[in-house]
Amino acid sequence: MVPANFAPPATVYRWFLRLRDDGVFEAINHQLLMLDRQRVGREANHSAAVLDSQSVKTTEAGGPRGYDAGKKVKGRKRHALVDTLATLASRTIRPVASTMHRLALSNDTSIPA
Repeated sequence: MVPANFAPPATVYRWFLRLRDDGVFEAINHQLLMLDRQRVGREANHSAAVLDSQSVKTTEAGGPRGYDAGKKVKGRKRHALVDTLATLASRTIRPVASTMHRLALSNDTSIPA
């Protein structure tokens, strides 16, 4: 529910899309994370992080998906990068098949990097 004194929903959504596409939310989040790290006595930029991934079941209507043969899951693979303060540094979501294909290519020594 939007307050009565707000602009029409279509206008609000258009501004949201513009700010999202221009990277404004990402820039604000980055600045806040750096300030929070400094607040607790750490360097502004993280020097170490932990990368994890998770295969998630999805339906065909949910967009592109793949198959993770190791976990026997049709869906997407989520990747998260978390720094030493357990704050989310980066995240990405891809169809499982494209993730597995890239991993196979990266492990193939006959393909130049």
